[in-house]
Amino acid sequence: MRVLHVSEVAGGGVLRLLEDYTHDQRRRGMEVHTAWPARRLELEGVTHHRWAANRRRPWAAPRYARQLRAIVDEVRPDVVHLHSFFAGVFGRLPGAIPAGVPVIYQPHSWAFDAVPAVLTPAVAGFERWAAGHTDLVLTNCEDEIAEAGRYRVHPDRAMALGVSVDLTRFTPVDEREKLRLREVHGVPTDTSIYLCLGRITRQKGQQILVPAWDQAPDPDGRLYLVGPGDPGTLAGLAPRTWNRSLFAVGETDHPEDWYRLADVLVVPSLYEGQSVTISEALACGLPVVCCVVNGARLAIGDDAMAAGALVEQGDTYALLSEARRRVRDPGLRAAEGQHGRTRMESQADPEQILGRLAKIYAEFQDADGIGARRKR
Repeated sequence: MRVLHVSEVAGGGVLRLLEDYTHDQRRRGMEVHTAWPARRLELEGVTHHRWAANRRRPWAAPRYARQLRAIVDEVRPDVVHLHSFFAGVFGRLPGAIPAGVPVIYQPHSWAFDAVPAVLTPAVAGFERWAAGHTDLVLTNCEDEIAEAGRYRVHPDRAMALGVSVDLTRFTPVDEREKLRLREVHGVPTDTSIYLCLGRITRQKGQQILVPAWDQAPDPDGRLYLVGPGDPGTLAGLAPRTWNRSLFAVGETDHPEDWYRLADVLVVPSLYEGQSVTISEALACGLPVVCCVVNGARLAIGDDAMAAGALVEQGDTYALLSEARRRVRDPGLRAAEGQHGRTRMESQADPEQILGRLAKIYAEFQDADGIGARRKR
């Protein structure tokens, strides 16, 4: 089977999932191709085609469409797997992909909240139309399917896949290793560490977390922002604490180190598909405090086996209050850490999730399977 993954996003959780997908598919003997703008990706055994799409240059849309069709014609895939909104648009335009080639669309969070409110009706209208040109809408969690329904987007077939986590890479460590990692990364060993890990972007909510911390910082703690993006836009929001108790350290190739050295993960996201960061942190035994977004309740829980806390969207006071509660209560932190690891062992096992995806692909090899609808 020949698979083509298409994405304009080549970073963060989307990239980590793509790495998992392509590695597993190569292991299963599939011929895997990718099309996205990034140059520095090295995915073993995967043929990369540069698709020069850029959401900041919408005037070049006709060129992006021609490039994608040329890549599809060259690869001649058995299935095309589109990731995130930009690829979902260009991959489902008329003539973008030949009839009879099955198309999966995985939004990794819908664009309804990503665009200015004035454009939301247009995005919803496109998604309603495009659902009829999609063989399968694949989401990270059931919440995403429910969200689509609220915008009257009802695909003929939709399925929640789940988020896979490498449970051998993302693992808990003991206190000695935690302190060692703090020394390696230049983090104080005698201070409570609050972690916010993700791209610096409106979606991830740093712009509401940073001023809240500046107004009411933990005098015995530090907040670290870890992830790509320009922190200059945030520095002015924290005039009292920037580079004092609030630090932006940039992108990391080892997020597992930061999960292990921190005391709590703080997630102020405005919207999500289902956060890969949350799942990775829980697998490392790190409690998570999160605003309510898609998939958060499933991952963290709200019962006796909860692995953190959920707060109302945008309530940064409650977010930081719940985070402080955990850094000041080692017993609660340890119990929630164990619960998080247990939850991810049952929810995020790659063999189950990636095996499920492989079975979906196998249907595409059947002439009477999902792809048959596009032939009519």
